[in-house]
Amino acid sequence: APERFEMLEEQLEIVHGLWSEEVFSFEGRYYALEECRFLPKPVQRPHPPIVLGGKGGPRLARLVARWADEFNRVGGTPDELRASIERVTDALDRRGRDRASVAMSFMTWIFVGRTDDEWRDRADRARRMDPTAGSLEEYLADISRDCIVGTVEQAIDRMNEYAAAGVQRFVLNHELFDDLEQIELLAEEIIPKVST
Repeated sequence: APERFEMLEEQLEIVHGLWSEEVFSFEGRYYALEECRFLPKPVQRPHPPIVLGGKGGPRLARLVARWADEFNRVGGTPDELRASIERVTDALDRRGRDRASVAMSFMTWIFVGRTDDEWRDRADRARRMDPTAGSLEEYLADISRDCIVGTVEQAIDRMNEYAAAGVQRFVLNHELFDDLEQIELLAEEIIPKVST
């Protein structure tokens, strides 16, 4: 595992250097570039956002503090997310970097409805697409741990728990591509009431 992080760190330095310098050279343990010109340069300045995701363990937190513009946690309870964000912000502090310079985001799945039957039906339709999902009750128990599930009010409360844990941005996975009603419900009734 340490080797993967060393490789990722070199990759991040290379991408950053190629995006921000006219001519970039790099000599590392895994990669080497000599007087490399990367063209065309990105339009975004100083460069496109670098997003690093994971659980925010010590190694990743260090990489986020050095290179990232956004930390993204996939899954986890609000308490687990809070702990991840604390590790990242501690690493930012140690590096002397402004905490506001790194956005904190959370990626999860969403199954919401105006009634219990409506959101459970959405979850069941998604479950039936996964041959390994098990029974509906097992699936609901699993997704209720760290997904946004339930009625509009339950979804608002849960998303506000994540916001209170430090989430500034949500990346919500919607598995039922033909279900535009859930997207409308999110846009009109849920997202406006989340305090990020």
